Amino acid sequence: MAAEPTCPKTGASAYCCTQQEPPLTDDPANYQWRADSQMCEGLISVPFGAPDLSLVGLTSEPVPSDADLKSLKSTERVTISVPDLSPNVGQPVRMKGASLSGGRYFMAADLSDGKPKTWDVKQFRDHAALLSFDFVAFHPADQQKGIDVVYVPVRLALPSKPAGKGLRIRLLAARPFEAARATYLPLDADLKLDLNKQEVALPSQTASLRQLAVSVPDGTPSAFRLLVRTCLRKGDTCDLEKSTAAAFDIVTSR
Repeated sequence: MAAEPTCPKTGASAYCCTQQEPPLTDDPANYQWRADSQMCEGLISVPFGAPDLSLVGLTSEPVPSDADLKSLKSTERVTISVPDLSPNVGQPVRMKGASLSGGRYFMAADLSDGKPKTWDVKQFRDHAALLSFDFVAFHPADQQKGIDVVYVPVRLALPSKPAGKGLRIRLLAARPFEAARATYLPLDADLKLDLNKQEVALPSQTASLRQLAVSVPDGTPSAFRLLVRTCLRKGDTCDLEKSTAAAFDIVTSR
């Protein structure tokens, strides 16, 4: 009888185990299916694409710090969940977490059932850090239905910690940029734009030459299209008004 693979590509592990072929060694730090958490997690050589601008982090605030993770007792776990979503978002809902500065740690899970995942952070603390790591959940694009990717926030909840308000978005650019601007347009119940609305500015901060952090304050619509315009470093004269916007549809709750 063949040995059970470290990452079965059927059943509950089907989505996350397609992110990479299982490694050939039995190192417990390698990316594999973790049955206790119902997630895949570990060191990986995942082939990332390189679009001009990627949405790589969408998390509910407060976002735990590395100090918070270190303070957890051995029996305590972090809860990973997504909000109660409108039926228009549809299924499946996938989650992934990745290092943003060249690291090889990667996480993935299927959150379609809406149930929280319980995350033991011990291995993560040994190989990665939240300071340079982020999470995002999404409903994949459906070309037959003409639906683009819909992004939804991930909440990382510590034991006995109150829930916060607002969202943090992190974006990663393929090339360094010198200026950026983030705005949004509201989406209706069918996730369609109201073209009569004006764009609303969102606070943003350049975290590095390739990273942009956007804050979404309380009071922002629960469904909106994020528009991000950037100017490349050492490019032509920067004119954000004329820059083509990268668009990301985001739904935060029902």
